[in-house]
Amino acid sequence: MTPVATVILSDGRMILMSLGFWEARMRVSFTSKLIRPNIAGAWTFVLVPRLEAIKAGFRARMRVKGTIEGTPFRSSLIPRGGGEVFVVVNSELRDRIHKSKGGVVRLELGLDPSPAEIREPLALRRALARDPRAKSVFNSFTPSQRRAYVRWIAAAKQDATRDRRVATAVERLRRGEKLN
Repeated sequence: MTPVATVILSDGRMILMSLGFWEARMRVSFTSKLIRPNIAGAWTFVLVPRLEAIKAGFRARMRVKGTIEGTPFRSSLIPRGGGEVFVVVNSELRDRIHKSKGGVVRLELGLDPSPAEIREPLALRRALARDPRAKSVFNSFTPSQRRAYVRWIAAAKQDATRDRRVATAVERLRRGEKLN
């Protein structure tokens, strides 16, 4: 069965619309240049042409998937200011497409409807299972907020450090605190 969305029209009528309609609307193809500012640690990125972003209904922080030079990838749209958005092209992807700063690339982008996949460390999963309040708060956070907790805990090099971070995370979650 095709998923549907309820759409409320300006006159108050409600209609059901296939989500396939929205996915088709939210696809664009364009050519752009790989940009990398001359600043240490800067990202290499591709600007999504403003008209293409408007046509597709893209907004900052939307998750997208598509191809760059025919190579599949997933990313998020990052705000640049003034209504512009861009997609980061990491070094691994640039190596696969054999392009670097200044290179012209062909992109096809569409909305990525799949849920964000976040794998919690076992210690955090167990702690959240014992604390319904902390688990509820954790699950209410955005994927990037949950990912910040996961990365912080996973970065611990020693078991004792990991265990302390898990305990601290549960305390902070019970208070509704975000890590980032």
